[in-house]
Amino acid sequence: MEKSPKGEVVVTTVPLVSEVQLMAATGGAELSCYRCIIPFAVVVFIAGIVATAVAYSFNSHGSIISIFGLVLLSSGLLLLASSALCWKDPTLTAAAVNRLYLTVL
Repeated sequence: MEKSPKGEVVVTTVPLVSEVQLMAATGGAELSCYRCIIPFAVVVFIAGIVATAVAYSFNSHGSIISIFGLVLLSSGLLLLASSALCWKDPTLTAAAVNRLYLTVL
């Protein structure tokens, strides 16, 4: 909402965008999300290994750093697993994306 100089309230509406329109606008980049997640997942996973190793080398079981390390470790594993699932998804192949673009056109 915005106020006009006259003191009136102006409501602007945002049109809803369909998934097909989003794919047409981005060139299908949203289907390559798993390619972006893999490096981030590896970094988070390695940080989780390091934080967990440091925490357990000082015998600080249940401390904040050990919990933080385990959270990073599990988050990295979840991200790697989700990117692997997206990578194996047959609907994300180039042929399926091309068919989708041809149906849009």
